[in-house]
Amino acid sequence: MSIFTMAYSAVARKRASSFTDPTDIAGCQLWLDASQITGLNDGDAVATWSDESGNDNDATQSESTYRPLYKTNIVNSKPVVRFDGSNDYLELDSAVSALGAECSAFIVSAFPDTSPSYVTLLGHGVASATDYTQLAYDTSGYLTWRRKSAGAGPQVTGNADLTDGVFRICTAIGNANGSIARLGIDGGTYGSSATTFSITGTLSYIGVSRYNGSLEQYMKGDHAEVIVYDSALSDSDRGNVESYLSTKYNIALS
Repeated sequence: MSIFTMAYSAVARKRASSFTDPTDIAGCQLWLDASQITGLNDGDAVATWSDESGNDNDATQSESTYRPLYKTNIVNSKPVVRFDGSNDYLELDSAVSALGAECSAFIVSAFPDTSPSYVTLLGHGVASATDYTQLAYDTSGYLTWRRKSAGAGPQVTGNADLTDGVFRICTAIGNANGSIARLGIDGGTYGSSATTFSITGTLSYIGVSRYNGSLEQYMKGDHAEVIVYDSALSDSDRGNVESYLSTKYNIALS
């Protein structure tokens, strides 16, 4: 091993060891971690999923019948927030400027529905608009990032059916020019596109989107962790976040 290689390896190890949680990277707007939920027992309804980013962007649900459930010991002995696919969702206290032209989102999620329609991981939409942006599973169970406008719209979609209930690290990164920089699963590239299309829109919901005044495409499955940044992370920073999630949930990276 050359002196240069040894020096580079030492720097890489130091950089990796300095990363302890998502807030170590600038621009963390939202960090929802089911393992940091307190005061709930297995099967209890989740009224508030507190934001750990320091921005007080808590995800809440005021209606008791629309609350997802807190489930313990689900992925690597850690809890999750479980959505029923019918009417469960959470709304952010303050809309996060993500899913927009420049952003990075990481979700540790499992999707067990073998006969899916579109189901929303992270969603956007306003009451009177006929468009929204979402990260979702499509009708084939593929991870997709799309902009829906008046019933149709552009999208970037992966190429593998994920309806097996296995927990995965979903990564979505958008460039400043509106193009999709990366759509990935477990550290690998799952789908990508050089086509620029408008993906601007705040992140307003966990587990649902709003289209033309109505909530639709409810999530069925589990979220263990959601992390959102207001920039397109570098490969190094992206790798740090994915490695952190991989170790925490025992999910092998590609």
